[in-house]
Amino acid sequence: MRLRLVMLLFAMVWCGPSEAMDLFGPKNYNECILKNIDKAKTRNAAAMVMNSCRNIFPIEPVKLTPDQIKEITTAGVTYQDGEFVISLRNEIPSWTVTEIHFAVFEDTEKEGAGPRFIRAQQVKEGTMATAFSFNVSMRPYETAKFSIKFNANSGKVYGWMLFDVIGYQE
Repeated sequence: MRLRLVMLLFAMVWCGPSEAMDLFGPKNYNECILKNIDKAKTRNAAAMVMNSCRNIFPIEPVKLTPDQIKEITTAGVTYQDGEFVISLRNEIPSWTVTEIHFAVFEDTEKEGAGPRFIRAQQVKEGTMATAFSFNVSMRPYETAKFSIKFNANSGKVYGWMLFDVIGYQE
């Protein structure tokens, strides 16, 4: 830290304050945009600045919180012969979903036919489940469709749940 301060003071005396700050460059994506966007004279040039800044400062996906995962809603589910076809909708404002992790399990609580979606905390301890993962790009308010095939026992009823979602804030 001390060395950085000495370098900054030396650069300010030698070059002037604005040039000295350029020596250290932007610290994040937004600073990169602000520093370079005024040089862009067209929309294409502005897009190139944004792409260049994104390459320098890539997005780091993170695990979404349980409250955020609740905002991934079911847009439709069908189940037949060991295959779930699930449509999900991302209702999280300003977040893009990049990975979805599902579990499929025998549903001993459900009477009759048909799958159901339940929250992870509702699954009984000791329930055997099969995990599935999908890479997606589901921007806010977009829907994605997934097909999950598994070895189903005839006459059994199965449920499914989201247990992990990965994404990034735009």
